[in-house]
Amino acid sequence: MEINPEHPVTKEIHDHWHKIAMILLDRLGVKELLITNAEVEEFGRKYDGMAILFHARKDGLLLKIITMEEAKRKAVQ
Repeated sequence: MEINPEHPVTKEIHDHWHKIAMILLDRLGVKELLITNAEVEEFGRKYDGMAILFHARKDGLLLKIITMEEAKRKAVQ
């Protein structure tokens, strides 16, 4: 779920999600990564009430796990 789908950073993520995924794989030092259905379910439980923040900075893009409350507060700023 996107808190603020009209935000410019959100729109940019949609255009570049595949590059972001490739950067993450590269940083992990792997060419492929299997994410199982069980892992998706587990992360859904583990991070219930959490969100991922994509914050554009001068030096790049910051990815950060935050609470949904924090995400909603930031969305209205």
